[in-house]
Amino acid sequence: MARKQAALVELDEQESNILRKIVHSRTLGLSLRERSQIDLGAADGLTNRQIVKDYGVEEHRVSLWRTRWHKYHEPWKQLDHELRPTP
Repeated sequence: MARKQAALVELDEQESNILRKIVHSRTLGLSLRERSQIDLGAADGLTNRQIVKDYGVEEHRVSLWRTRWHKYHEPWKQLDHELRPTP
């Protein structure tokens, strides 16, 4: 049986910068930092298994978060820019 294709994660420069700040934060929660690492790794073209190995998170979390990012990212970007946070 063929493996399911991992959800594509694409980030623009502003999104990448925000996620990098989150990853390096010492005050934000671990879960948020892990999800940000997953998104950055996926956007850099890493496979789920590479992300698991490099960042030490469970494979099901990587798959779940990539899928959520892919599903909700575009609708979020369509929101009124006044509602979106700016760096």
